Order: sequence, then structure tokens, then C-alpha cells
Amino acid sequence: MKYDKYTQLIDIEKSTPNNKMLILPHQQDAVDSLKEYFCLNNDVPDRNGMLIMPTGSGKTFTTVHWLMRDAVAKGYRVVWLVHRQELVEQAFREFISQAPTLQGTGIKKLRVIPVSGMHMHMSTASRADIYVCSIMSVANSYGYRFIERMIGAQGKRKLVIVIDEAHHAVASNYQKVIRRMTALNPNRVLLGLTATPKRMQDSEQRKLQKMFNVDANLLKKKGMNGFVYEVTMAQLLASGFLANPILEKVDTRIVAEATFDITDKDRAFFDRFGELSERLMDEIGRNSARNKIILDKYLNNKDRYGKTIIFAINQNHARTLYEDFKNAGVSVDYVFSSKQDKMETINRFKDNKFQVLINVQIMAEGSDVPDIQTVFLTRQTNSDSLLRQMIGRGLRGPKAGGTSTANIVSFYDIWDRFGEFLDPSDLEIFTPEDDDELVDEVIKPALVPDEVMLEYLRDLVEADKAVKRMENQDEDNPDDSSKEWDITDLYLKLYSLMKVSLESKETEPEVADGWYSAIDDDGDEIRVIVFKRQLEGYRSMTRNLSLIVKAKNLIGEDLIDAYFGDISLKPSAFDLDNILRYIQDTGFMPEYFEFTERDAWDPNKLAIKLKEMFTKDSDMEMWLQKFYASAPILKNIYKTFFAFKKTVFDCMKEKISEQLEGEESELSKYHIVDNYYDLQALMAELAEMFPGLRQDQVIRVEWSKNIVRDWFALCTQSQEQGDHFQIHVNRVLSSPDVDREVIKYLLFHELLHANGYWEHDLEKFRRREWQYPNSAELDGFLNELSIRYDMAGIWNKAVSTENYAEDGSVLNSSPIAEGTIPDKDQNVSDYKTTYKEETPEEDTEASKDEHFNPHAKGVIQGYKYCRNCGH
Repeated sequence: MKYDKYTQLIDIEKSTPNNKMLILPHQQDAVDSLKEYFCLNNDVPDRNGMLIMPTGSGKTFTTVHWLMRDAVAKGYRVVWLVHRQELVEQAFREFISQAPTLQGTGIKKLRVIPVSGMHMHMSTASRADIYVCSIMSVANSYGYRFIERMIGAQGKRKLVIVIDEAHHAVASNYQKVIRRMTALNPNRVLLGLTATPKRMQDSEQRKLQKMFNVDANLLKKKGMNGFVYEVTMAQLLASGFLANPILEKVDTRIVAEATFDITDKDRAFFDRFGELSERLMDEIGRNSARNKIILDKYLNNKDRYGKTIIFAINQNHARTLYEDFKNAGVSVDYVFSSKQDKMETINRFKDNKFQVLINVQIMAEGSDVPDIQTVFLTRQTNSDSLLRQMIGRGLRGPKAGGTSTANIVSFYDIWDRFGEFLDPSDLEIFTPEDDDELVDEVIKPALVPDEVMLEYLRDLVEADKAVKRMENQDEDNPDDSSKEWDITDLYLKLYSLMKVSLESKETEPEVADGWYSAIDDDGDEIRVIVFKRQLEGYRSMTRNLSLIVKAKNLIGEDLIDAYFGDISLKPSAFDLDNILRYIQDTGFMPEYFEFTERDAWDPNKLAIKLKEMFTKDSDMEMWLQKFYASAPILKNIYKTFFAFKKTVFDCMKEKISEQLEGEESELSKYHIVDNYYDLQALMAELAEMFPGLRQDQVIRVEWSKNIVRDWFALCTQSQEQGDHFQIHVNRVLSSPDVDREVIKYLLFHELLHANGYWEHDLEKFRRREWQYPNSAELDGFLNELSIRYDMAGIWNKAVSTENYAEDGSVLNSSPIAEGTIPDKDQNVSDYKTTYKEETPEEDTEASKDEHFNPHAKGVIQGYKYCRNCGH
């Protein structure tokens, strides 16, 4: 790994910003709300809040913009926490991209450090302004020690903690880290980001609301619906930031309880977690008939679907679908979290190297591929947040680099016992949610057998009975006619056997047409999205407006029954309550706007027209002002002329990328002075500090004669005299640039080995090692040496070409083999060995390093190798 990529000190004044600015009012509104809510000029406790922005709305971009201009510019240290390694890279790149926007704030230099199994370790995270961290890297027993060192003195005064995908924040690892940082800085700011604050379980939902002060804010009427800021999908659809959704439902006609082998453990798992067990999902994923339905749906609409992402059930399902699609000649690939080349595959998908990406939830959160045109939902779930995230992958509109329409195709099996699965059309994803509702609504699809099929099955039953009577005519079983037959049960069993020949049932796509601009009970404007098949119901309401105005105690549910009872996708009662309120207040229907009308005034098209008509900005602005005044739809979308003008003018700017300039003098000059510290004197100090550690068996403590690349200190044991030990300290540390406590800490580490603690395990070794005063800071310094100083340069100068063996190994910079002791006249670094290199505990996925080849020459199975140098 090249650390300079992640530790570069950016020179703000010499860097050039890109021209990616806040392009729509909702992003500027979010920034304004963040400034007002947190008021970073004040230093007060309990500053917690949550920002709600749907997938595809620019949540990361907007938040980073606020952090740069309002937090970092005021001296705040930022810790951005995520739950997956892939999200670390995404946020890190966004911070780097926006670094030049600090020009004019007084900030001259900036350092952003990413921390995860794929990036930097926690021990090397220090002296930075911004940290983007995997929660596993911070919360594990190794990383947790370095939290205080990471935030530093500056973070103890001013600190912003950001929890991305904040619905994970109630998990114990997040809670542990937040408590630690709060103890270090009680006045820290805690910001949660999410597309939806909902979680599967009520208890977690309540914890989440309390954690981010939602309940308290509602009582104080602070924020927006208790949040720092909230923008709905309906608002983003109306503005054109999100694509117009086309919902398609495919009924596989597979009766799940009869087709799949459901056990008592599967039932218990569902009762506890509300989801199917991995074993059952695996069985569903292997069903070839079901996979054929998915494949055929794509093949029959290939041209219309375009760039498609498929959310598979699990890894095995992703593999089987991949084989089916590939054999059908489709340009396809697949990813899941443990696949080694996952990031390369995602990047190839971004670059349109293939058309269909099959994935297992890895693309649900944070992965940015804006031009996805179709989303296939092949797994059923009752997780509101997961379903929203999956759908959101396809909803990036033209203004966000996406498409004008998005196909959301969901596949449904017939369930009875496990019927609690959500349908995209039931989520109210395009409307504000009722804040009083804590539990996700669920649907239970009913099994309605086909009467013709049932009649056919009855005939089969009777014929089967007759055959059995003839075959069993004996004294013990003279007649089988008394046996009870469950027709429905037989229907299910035969239906599952016939599944290969059954054809799926597809409903007509639900296409969004436009929106009503209504008012909620707080007097705020909201948008109600209308689908084409709902139009006739709304027209009927308009025709009967006088009756609706006169009616008393009328509610939204009454309007559903009266005007929308015969369609599958009905408006929500919440939407109709708001429209009803508008009617009763004004006597009219709210104003209706069509998506086609909005698309006709696309800001990109207007920008082109203005360039053709005018050369002066003043003439362009005058023309835009008249145009804005004459088009009510523009006022509804942009609210102010300034926002409309800025959007159009931004479209005229030529896209440029930021240019970053690093600080050339970042690496410090390093000095080596022979025998700078008296090692015997340091050992004597250790004897006073730790009288329980024996030193009499240590027969030699000295510096190595040459610079050693592979260790800082080493304890070796005599083969002939097993109770005799030597400790050598790397000559590279004999320097005024290294504090004496660092050397003493290394001697303490090796002394533990000499006292019998050879394994670097947590309970026996690490617990004792970490008892040393300020051990985290000392560990961090050692791990930072190769970054802070030009250590690679020192090593390169110290190791010449004649010191290499034929196999490429270094002869005079390898550690002493454990279990050997050199002669007094020999150089300590003349020995070669393969030795154990401990890697800090990191993310589970990090242990499967995509750059590590376990079959490479010299690699010994069972040993851990350093990610940084490969040894």
C-alpha cells in the first residue's frame, strides 16, 4: 500500500476547485438547516441531530459541503463513521474533491485519512483534520485504544461525529465508540445521515429517535419533523432530481410453502428476525424455474431496461443467476462482499463495460452508479430501509447524472406462513410518512386457487382414489374411500411440481404522471405523486368537488373507497388527507403539474437556448425572470427566482475537475546517531517499573549493527541454553527524533517474550503490554514512522544490491530466526527467517485481502503477513 495516497497534506491555496456546486434548492436548504440547527459558533452539550435525504439526493455531497465550509473552516475535527469498507473510499474521495472549496476560509493545509482494513490502520490515524473510518476498525479491541490519539487535542475542543447510514447507529459497536468520544469531548456534535430513519424493530426505532433527539425536537418544535432537515422522494421527483418511477410487479406463481422445504428452525428464525433464514434463501436461490422467470423478464424487455442492477437473495443465488444470464448471451457480472475483485467489478459497471450487475446487498448502500435504468428486486423483505435503499439505486434523475425514468421490477412468490413482505408500492416511498407510525406496514398475499385448476385436481383425486381401491383390495385395507383429502394441500403440492411449466403473471407497469401541490397539517407545502392509473380517480374527485366540500367528517380512507377502489396501486390515506384539507380550506383541488411539462423546461435545455440568444449575463437574467414569472411550475419547483437562475447558470459552466497540490516538504528529515540511548539504563528503569518481570535470563541487550527493515526490536532464544535470551533494537531508532519512552516500550514488549509470553494473543500478551503507560500513543508513533519520515529512503540507502540472495530475499536486513542466537562477532542482521508478523484486528472482510496471493513463493500457510510491506 502506498501511504502517500492517504496521508498527503493538501495545499489549499495552490489547489483548484471543481465547479460541482449545490445544484438544487433541497441541497442548499439542507446546508442552511445544518448551520442553523447545530450553530457551531456555540459550544454546548447534547448537539445530536439526524438528516433525512433519500438515496440519490446527494446526501454525502451536501453534508461534506457543510462540514468543509462550516465545521473544518472553524477548526472542528471530523470523524465520519461507516459500516462497510467500500463506503470509506467513497466518502474519502468526496472530502478530497471538495478540499479546494476551503479557499478563503483561512485554512491553508488539510489532511484527510481513511481508516479500514483496505486503508490506514487506527494506530497510524493522527494529525489529520478529517477521518473517514470503518466502524469495525475503530470499535475492535485494537483500534479502540487509539481513539483518543486520533481525535487529538483539537478534537477534544471541537469535534463533529458523522454516522453515515445512521439506522445502524443503535448497534453496540457504534454506541461504544460514541460513548468514548463523548467522554473525551462532551460538547461534540453528533450527526446521523440516512435515507430513512426506520428500522425493522420498534425498540431500535425508538432508540434511534432518542439518540438523535427526534422526540425532544418534536416537543420543542425544533427542526423539521424532529429532524435537522428532511426532503421527501416526492419533492425530488417533482424537481426532476430523481427519475420518474415505473413500478412493475411479477408474480412468479410459485407457492413457497409447498415448493420449498420449510423447517421448524426456518419458522423460528422468521418469528425472531422477520426475514427468511439463509438456508431457506439458499433453497429459493437454487430454484431454476424461478431464475428462468427472472431471466425471461429481462430478455423480453432488454432494450427498454438498459443498464440493470439485480439484487439477488444470497451469494449462491448471485452465482446461479450469473450463469443463467451469461449462458443466455447477456453482458453480465456479479459481486458480493467477500468477492476479491468487487470494487474492480463495480468500477467496470460504472464504465459500462457490461450491462447487468447481479449483487447481494453490497450496492444497497453508498455505491454510486447514477445511470442505472432498471432495478430487479428478486428477494422479498420486510425491511423498510433495505427496500428503499435498493429502489434508490435506480432513481437518480438527469440532474444527478442519471436517467429520466427508472424501472423498478419486483418478483413475488406466494407465501402464507411467511407472508409479511413489503411491496414497493406499499412503502409510501413517494410521500411523507406519518411520524406516529413506528411499525412498517406489511402485506400478506392471499392464495386464491384457480377454479379450473381446482376442478382438474378434484378429478385427479377421484381417479387416484379409484386406483388405490383397486390396488388395496384386501382384508386389512378393504376400501380407501374413507380417507380425508385436503384439496388445498393437494393443490399446493401439485402446483409446486408443475412450477417449471407455469408462466409468471405480470401486472401492467405503474407509471408516474405528475404531482399535486398540497398542504400538510403544519401548513407546509408537500407534493403528492400521482400515477397514471390514479388519474381517473382524481378526475372523479374534481367532478364531485362540491359534494366533498359539503361532506362532514370525511377522511382520506373514505376517498380511497369511493374513488380508487378498483385499482391496485391506490393513493395513501395520508396523501388524500392532505388533499382533502386543501379542498376544505379553499374549495378547489390543489394545482396539478405534469412531469412532461416539467421536462419541457429542463435547465440544461434552457442553458443551451440562452447561449444561443444572448451573450450578456444581464440579458440572460432578464429573460429568465420573465420566463420564471410566467410558469407556475417553476415557482413550485424552485420556490425562488434566485434558485432557478443559479440552476440554469450552473448548467452553462464547463465541467472541470479539482486539482490538488500536496505539501512537498511533508516528510521530515530523520537523523540516526549511534548508541543515542543507553539500553542498559532503560532496562534498569523497567526493572523498577515492573519488578515482576525477570531480567536475569537476558544475557545481551544492544542495538543492531545495521538498519533492519523487518522489525523494530527482537527477542531471540538460545537453542543450546533455552533459558538465555538476547534483545536487539533496530539501529534506525537510535535517533533524537525517537522519544526514549518508545525505546523503553519496545524493550518492555521483548521482555514479555523473554518471560514466556510468545504469542501475540489478546488475553495473555496484549493485556499486559497495554498496561505500559501511554502504550497507544507509543504504538501509534512506531506505526507512523514509515509515513512521518522518509523511512523507505533510509532503508533503500542501507540495503545495496549485493545484499540480495538469488531468490530475491534481503540478506542483511532480515530478523534473527527465533530459537537461535548469533555469535558475538556476527552481525545481528545476517540471519534469514520467516517469522510471524501480527496484523491488527480489522474488519472481517479485510482479512480477505484482494491483493494478497496465498500461493505466492515464500508464503507459509498459518502465518499472518503485514498488509503494508508484504512480509
